Amino acid sequence: MDYHEVQNFIQTYPTVLTLGEGKLRERIFWLKGVGVGERRYLGLQKGEKEISCFDDIEISTILIPSVRSLTPVIKSFPSLLTNDITSSSYVLTFLRDTCGVKNVGRFVTRLPPVLGFEVTELERKWRVIEEFGMTSYELVRFPAFFSYPYERIKVRFEYMKFMEIKRVPLDVVLRWGDGDFAENVCGDRDGGKRFREWGKEEEDK
Repeated sequence: MDYHEVQNFIQTYPTVLTLGEGKLRERIFWLKGVGVGERRYLGLQKGEKEISCFDDIEISTILIPSVRSLTPVIKSFPSLLTNDITSSSYVLTFLRDTCGVKNVGRFVTRLPPVLGFEVTELERKWRVIEEFGMTSYELVRFPAFFSYPYERIKVRFEYMKFMEIKRVPLDVVLRWGDGDFAENVCGDRDGGKRFREWGKEEEDK
């Protein structure tokens, strides 16, 4: 990473310079211990160059070789360095014990912002798909599920129940707009009109 890239990183997230060496080390080694950024999950091949986002600045000495696999993730999601470790630990416990995610490191590597989410928000989203009969199998295939708004998740799964739709991949339920969801998932042929009207009626109840 060249000097200008380092400057851009710091300008985008200057808070990193206020952490201090102790806190920075603590967060980096905590993330490493969780398994975030492991080579096999980032798709890096043996011999492929790893780039540290802290090259040419004083705190570069903290990123010793044993933790450099984290730097692509940190570069994309610098907030990982300032997340409260206790709160993030609650998220990991929820993913493992409630959702049944066995490899939380891989899960977080695919959706790093999840460590900053509120457990209460994650829980109510999880309950929607759990009540629909989905398990950790579907969740680990689509970690981005937790990044979608609760209202979008709730209304779509309730509509599928109404339409007696049984099994649909999680990403297929959420990735399309209303019209495509109604037609491609639920079999409507009206551009999503009935789905939108149904959703409005549910809100008014």
